[in-house]
Amino acid sequence: MNRENSLPQSVSLRMKLVLSYLGVTLGSILVLIIVVAIAVPDYFYNSQVSELRAETQNIAGQLAQAYQQNGNSWNNLRLEWHSPKYIFFTDGHSAVINYGPFAQSSSTIDQALAQALKGQEAQGTISEQVSNDNSDYTFTGLYVSEPVTLNNQVIGAIMIIQPNRFSGFSTSDFLANGWRAA
Repeated sequence: MNRENSLPQSVSLRMKLVLSYLGVTLGSILVLIIVVAIAVPDYFYNSQVSELRAETQNIAGQLAQAYQQNGNSWNNLRLEWHSPKYIFFTDGHSAVINYGPFAQSSSTIDQALAQALKGQEAQGTISEQVSNDNSDYTFTGLYVSEPVTLNNQVIGAIMIIQPNRFSGFSTSDFLANGWRAA
């Protein structure tokens, strides 16, 4: 039996047992860190989308009520938003009403609104080049689009986009620095 790579004989059985427990413990901690690093960003994303979905459904209900109070017509209906989020609305016939800095020709926005006009929710991430008075930048955020329904009939579609609040989170940064206090 080759003993070149084994521990010296003077190391007791107790020491070998302690070292093996230490190895198992460190391995378990490493696996736990990796699992948490994968689960945490998913949790943050799902919580943001859930919150945005609830807000979008609430505004869709308010739009349906305003539509009904306006004689089941979008004509001359004045909509005002006091939200830091970006809102798009369409009734499927006229142009998209844009409450934000995005170009109205965005394929992501067009697809999400078209899906909502078919009665289906759409959600996901969006990354668009945005221009304002001072500079151009790339906006990255989350969106949810919902149908606006009245008496189980789709009368429009709404889409809300918000900046991704946890976009700075990186799994690799967490693995490298997870043990440090933030």
